[in-house]
Amino acid sequence: MRQSLKIAAQYGVPEAPSTATSRWTRRDNKTIDAVYVALPNSMHAEYTIRSAKAGKHVLCEKPMATSVADAEAMVAACKAARVKLMIAYRLHFEPTNLKAIKLIRDGALGKVQSIISSKRVHIAQNEWRTNKKLAGGGPLMDMGVYSLNATRYLTGEEPVDIKSHISTIDHDDPRFSTVEENTT
Repeated sequence: MRQSLKIAAQYGVPEAPSTATSRWTRRDNKTIDAVYVALPNSMHAEYTIRSAKAGKHVLCEKPMATSVADAEAMVAACKAARVKLMIAYRLHFEPTNLKAIKLIRDGALGKVQSIISSKRVHIAQNEWRTNKKLAGGGPLMDMGVYSLNATRYLTGEEPVDIKSHISTIDHDDPRFSTVEENTT
């Protein structure tokens, strides 16, 4: 039995939601209140907008979109449909992170002058994350959003200046033919 069917049975959902858009994008489908968009980054805008037009609340994976224009269109579609849009960034609500926010914002650690964040993930060959058309970019679009967002929520401040450097060390590795290997 597929995992979604098990979960549907566990929570008494009469019919497991289908990935077929003919079901969940119908406004008259009252069995679905919300849609979780967990697709490659380049598909977030399209499916968020389709869900909003169907009157469904949206929980969208991060990054929200691959362009500012797409992000703005997603917000506009959800506002127009009077549905909620939330980006799936769970760390804001975890107790350890809430404590870190309080410590930093209360000044218990002194004045924050710099935050250094590092994330290393092994990406297998042929994953959508290594396809620029699907991912929208390399490590910054994929995992870098964690570091950037953590800096924002820990300090309560917005960036005023950002500098970055991208690189590909292993030019023979086919995983990095359309996206960079590293972002600093």
